[in-house]
Amino acid sequence: MAIKPKVTRHVGAIKITAVADGTMSGPYALMPAFDAARGRQIKAELGKPFPEIPSLDINAFFIEAGDQKILVDTGSRAGESGDAGRFGANFTDLGYAPEEVDIVFLTHLHRDHLGGLLAPDGSRAFPNATLAMARAEHEHVNNAATYDAMPERGQASLDLARATLAPYAGQIRLLDAGEALVQGIQMLALPGHTPGHSGLMLESGGARLLIWGDIVHLADFQAAEPDWSVVFDYRPEDAIASRRAIMARAADEGLDIAGMHIDFPGFARVERAGDGFRITPAG
Repeated sequence: MAIKPKVTRHVGAIKITAVADGTMSGPYALMPAFDAARGRQIKAELGKPFPEIPSLDINAFFIEAGDQKILVDTGSRAGESGDAGRFGANFTDLGYAPEEVDIVFLTHLHRDHLGGLLAPDGSRAFPNATLAMARAEHEHVNNAATYDAMPERGQASLDLARATLAPYAGQIRLLDAGEALVQGIQMLALPGHTPGHSGLMLESGGARLLIWGDIVHLADFQAAEPDWSVVFDYRPEDAIASRRAIMARAADEGLDIAGMHIDFPGFARVERAGDGFRITPAG
């Protein structure tokens, strides 16, 4: 992966910096409702080429709010997919030590969001950090009945999440929808991709920015066709509802957004386009 430039935004007094993890790719079959003809039309309308094999960026974000240093997600483990797994090195390049991180907030517990939580020896990569997440997400991952009812692939995902969280036992903080993470940063429930999938609303000095996690994976397609979910969505109908609702809010309120799978650095705006939306990079 080419070296990514340092990209920072300010939301009033809050500073947020994008941290690149790399890219991953997969077949269009991962989006079951995908229609190639419509997909080509969407890209043509945007003046972009149609990729035969789609890829997506993986982003995390580093927030400085008052005296609090907060990471939002931690990318993938090295070697997991494509050239992903560069989060740790790119975070270090910002000039901060892992010991300085006060909070790691996880939008949800999928492998491309929690991969940087552990050091190579399996210890905490951020030894002084509190691990924060939605209560619903933690309960889902640790629910025995849910686990037993899942297919093998789903169980493997929960196994990984449980093993990754284990070293942080005693340092985990669970939040409910609408609860403040710290002053000026509020958790927003965006269920569907996972039961506790969540975002963060940053607000300071009259400015706002929404970190929306995995509302989209293939942003151009899912903005134009919000009903196109991915196979990784736990409840596709809820993911569609969350996607439509939050994109409508972002468009109508003129919200700045930051997304984990929007082209790096992931800062963007949303506008309405017919029955769907269009996501454009923020200037």
